Amino acid sequence: MKLNPQPVKGGGKPSITHRRVLCTHYGDCLDLAVQMRWDGFTCSECRAYHAFTQCPELWLEDAMACRALLRTMGCS
Repeated sequence: MKLNPQPVKGGGKPSITHRRVLCTHYGDCLDLAVQMRWDGFTCSECRAYHAFTQCPELWLEDAMACRALLRTMGCS
């Protein structure tokens, strides 16, 4: 199935922009949005969604890595 992210002008409001961040294709769609120089994108019309699964231990590991990254950037 073909990926179908759609551009959103101005990045879209995060509260209403539909993105499926837990899709195995999300990284590819994000790369496409950057390559095309879109302000943002939505997954609302995409039919290629495929959820990835990850064990709870890996979720925690990822969360801690994100937390560490945010701290290095000065975010609390």
